[in-house]
Amino acid sequence: MKKHWFQFALGALLLCGCGSDGSQTSFSGGNNAGGEATAPPRLPARIDSVSDPELGDNDDVSSPQDATFQVNLKQGWNALAFQVDFVTQILAGPEVVGFTTYENGQYLPAQPLTTDTVNRGEATSLGFLVYCTGPTTLTYRGTSERGVDFAGLEPGWNLVAPPLEHLADLAGAVQVVEVDGTAETHSSDGEADLSLPLWVYSPIAQEWRKPHRNSGIARELIDDRPAPPLSSTDYPDSKYVCDEQVAESELVQPLAFYRNYRWAPGTTLNVLFLDGEDVPEEVYRRAIQLVQDAWEANSSLKFRFFYGEADPNMTYHIKATFLVDKGYNSFIGTSSLGKNPSMNLSRLHKKPLDGREFRRVVVHEFGHALGMMHEHQNPNVNINWDREAVYEDMAGSPNFWDRNRTANNYFRTNASDLASPFDRLSVMLYSIKASWTTDGFSVPYLPDPSATDKEWVRRAYP
Repeated sequence: MKKHWFQFALGALLLCGCGSDGSQTSFSGGNNAGGEATAPPRLPARIDSVSDPELGDNDDVSSPQDATFQVNLKQGWNALAFQVDFVTQILAGPEVVGFTTYENGQYLPAQPLTTDTVNRGEATSLGFLVYCTGPTTLTYRGTSERGVDFAGLEPGWNLVAPPLEHLADLAGAVQVVEVDGTAETHSSDGEADLSLPLWVYSPIAQEWRKPHRNSGIARELIDDRPAPPLSSTDYPDSKYVCDEQVAESELVQPLAFYRNYRWAPGTTLNVLFLDGEDVPEEVYRRAIQLVQDAWEANSSLKFRFFYGEADPNMTYHIKATFLVDKGYNSFIGTSSLGKNPSMNLSRLHKKPLDGREFRRVVVHEFGHALGMMHEHQNPNVNINWDREAVYEDMAGSPNFWDRNRTANNYFRTNASDLASPFDRLSVMLYSIKASWTTDGFSVPYLPDPSATDKEWVRRAYP
């Protein structure tokens, strides 16, 4: 079939992207090569087998208020865009073999269709291609959309869920090819079916979304309530790994605080949420509660929180954004000054606000903004790494890190004037798989600061 595209030229929003050298092993037939501007990548002929390297499950984490959708699937390939922020339940018959999607210029290895797998990485902002051995019905449930939707585009072809129906309202110079339910491509009339993905060709990395709404001069948010307790529901995790935003010349090694990166004790830190009214106020309030409980309550630092357009007469020490496709990361301590943004909380507003991921990411990234480093890079660390295993896993989805980036974030250590004994309970510690160590040591992500984290912040900010 001849492919056409609908072209938009409404300005561009620049974004940094990263490459990958991953490969796929679970497909048969077809041509998986992509990157041509003339046509989207061709589908593989079929999926023969699936596996989940993370050994995730298909738990039902739904609530009564979640939206429910049913999709009739045919034998062979089916295209799907989830019409929810976060998938909480998937009911699929044995006819569903698995799915793939397209990132970093490649089809990803086929995986089983579960609540764990579809919520990873860019999650429901992606388009999904589901392979079935026969006709069946897929039922899924999920949380209603919260805040502005967008697609993070890499240079080349991208398979994405439509951010909204009327595509001309989206800012970005792109080419679009529509996809029908059987994954066949068609010319676009500029009106999207929100249940189906789109092939989008972008010459640059950018965020494809409605133009930012001017929310007016930043308003202060005050919320003295303690953060509610964590939900007992074990929500799926995105598997994004925090990538510290420091220049090569500024690389510093953790858990420690370094003097040059600490704020003066007693400082009042002004925090600006850059997304204004494009992200619901309830998201900001939950983040505020977590920062106050974790860090303000255990130090001499004070925080003031604002959202909207920056007041030119005010200094903002930390500037955070949710509407970005750059993972989870923050500049360290005082190096946050002058950065716009200084902290990326990519799509975190789409996650359950009472879940472990929202909590640990906010606490962890604001720990960096106070000068804290990663605990597994503490100079007193005693982790026996299987480095090749870490390199291999981090090269794949959803992080796509090269060896240097992995080494800098996992293995590099340095001296510190406030180094503690290695703390396996630290909120600043990465999740570590048993397969990544030679002695089977492992630890999950933890959502709250440990007693040692709190003691260090007291010493740094007496």
